[in-house]
Amino acid sequence: MIQEDLVVVVQGRVSQDDFSGGIRFTADKLMDLAEIRSVYARGIRLNINGQADSAKLRSVLAPYTGGKCPVAIHYRNAQGECDIRLPDEYRVKVSGPLIASLAEWLSERNVEVVY
Repeated sequence: MIQEDLVVVVQGRVSQDDFSGGIRFTADKLMDLAEIRSVYARGIRLNINGQADSAKLRSVLAPYTGGKCPVAIHYRNAQGECDIRLPDEYRVKVSGPLIASLAEWLSERNVEVVY
């Protein structure tokens, strides 16, 4: 799992090592960035102000549906703003390719993974 230039997150415990007098770290779980996203992402927020196209949104999300992560569209006008959450059938599996596809369509600044 560990490769050069791969971001990994280690979940574990830190304790005093009485034998060496230093600190001991015990790794319980090792996760890459894709796994972190899928486990800890609470949602994806999309700003689709000038690019509103429901058919395009459906086609981009379709290969990734069936996950646990809700998708919301951030709507803003002169009077206010809100997040409109898509129905549960649009929950996705958060992955690098999904984020890349959304960023290619909407631009990177309009795609936010909420943790």
